[in-house]
Amino acid sequence: MRKLQILFVVFLVFGFKCIAQVDSIKPPMPVFDYCTINLSDGSTTLHWSPNIYLHAPHNPPYEKTIGYVIYKYSSSGSCIGMCQYDTVSSNTFTYTDINTIGDFKKNKYSIAARSITQVSQLTTNHSNIFITSKYDSCNFKIDLTWNLYEGWKNDSTYAYYYLYVSNSPTLNSFTFKDSIYKFTNQYSFKNVIENRDYYFYLTARRVDKPFTTYSNLYHRFTDMPIRPNSMSIDSIIAEDKKVNIYFQIDQATELNHFEVVRWEQSDSVKSIFSKKMLNLFNNPKTNYFGDTVDSWTARTRPFFYKIDAINTCPLVVKRTNLANTIIPKVHNQGLTNHIEWDQLYIDTSLIAHKNNYTRYRVTRYAYTDIAMPPVYLPETDQLEITDDVKIFEGQGYSVKFCYQVEGYERNLLGSIVMLCRSRIQCTEVVPGVVMPDAIIPNDTYVNNGNARNILVPIITYKADYSLSIYNRWGNLVFEGRNTGWNGVVAGGRLAKEGTYVYRLVISTSGNNDLVKTGNVTVIYH
Repeated sequence: MRKLQILFVVFLVFGFKCIAQVDSIKPPMPVFDYCTINLSDGSTTLHWSPNIYLHAPHNPPYEKTIGYVIYKYSSSGSCIGMCQYDTVSSNTFTYTDINTIGDFKKNKYSIAARSITQVSQLTTNHSNIFITSKYDSCNFKIDLTWNLYEGWKNDSTYAYYYLYVSNSPTLNSFTFKDSIYKFTNQYSFKNVIENRDYYFYLTARRVDKPFTTYSNLYHRFTDMPIRPNSMSIDSIIAEDKKVNIYFQIDQATELNHFEVVRWEQSDSVKSIFSKKMLNLFNNPKTNYFGDTVDSWTARTRPFFYKIDAINTCPLVVKRTNLANTIIPKVHNQGLTNHIEWDQLYIDTSLIAHKNNYTRYRVTRYAYTDIAMPPVYLPETDQLEITDDVKIFEGQGYSVKFCYQVEGYERNLLGSIVMLCRSRIQCTEVVPGVVMPDAIIPNDTYVNNGNARNILVPIITYKADYSLSIYNRWGNLVFEGRNTGWNGVVAGGRLAKEGTYVYRLVISTSGNNDLVKTGNVTVIYH
């Protein structure tokens, strides 16, 4: 009997102890569903639910949950690690952290249930998707990087990431860009434009439950020195040994690297081996460059010029129109001069020049004893013109006529967009010369101003000349300056009938004398 009493006491003690241990079990750990960032203000919101499984009848009783404790990771201060951050009531299953902006860093949270005396085990940590980037200005792309969402198993429990893009922070302006494999945390956003705002955010979705988490709203400004809004070559003025290029650059640009480039063809592929970088400069206020390189070559074929603006990569990010010199060619054809020239190139690859057209004007400079006033020939859209110079006949022999061609690129309003002025190109005019083939010294008949009794050259233009007459043995029988031969020889006698040889020399101001020789017959009635 005594033993039974002892056993009963022991049973009561241990039984009550077990019951006490059962009653002291911690409250059930909640289920941390997900955390997400509110795109509108950057705050982080946590979502959780009670653990229904742990409340099943076959599980031991847990202490009653009277609220939830929010934990947040801290790397400094009095608490390092997952530290108690806030508490909420038992019927609350969301929590918004308004004191921390998820746009600035990755934040890590955990949740525990609490009873009157105890706190449950902490849930798995969850952290928001946090985007960062690197702007690759030389390749025109933004390389995005983010941390994979922490808290869901990185397997089949959630789908791909989904990237949304906009140039404005207004949420309804975003468009879907791409889906990204769930184990990938990098993406290159290409073909970005300089000095523009880009906004991004990512979402990740659970496959098995209707949960969607949002990343931070990420902003990147593609900051680069401002390109010039406009650049243009205004005129190309050729001199004898220099080509003057006048241009303008938008002075609001922040670029400070420019170069003057020359080609020998408009097609840069064909002309790649002739490319020459003529000048580097860093001041956008610069508006002139004089090209004296290969000046002799520049007299015979056109050169093409452009100005490049170069960024820090260095890449050409803006250029002027491609503009060329024009080379005139002048051919004398008796009393007319024929002038041809190269076509003025219009850079239709630039939108501002696409519908432009060309016109040409030729200026004539004539030189007799003095320089004549310049004459502007009719404007034309052709690449040649013929100049009739008969008006100079009888005004004195002109050794040369000189011509200068101006090419105009005009827009649809007729305004001049670009002017190209050529070098002056000259031609020596060869006068027409007619010599009588016979004279009659004793005949005084005059026909149309031409006497039969004198050998005198008929020259298209007035000119100085010298005339020499030789007999058939080569003896000089007459020599005169600007005077014809009337058949008189030495001693005042008339020359005998027969054939004589003449030598006519027409003087020119260029020391390129025109020489004409031939036979003249002396006859008498």
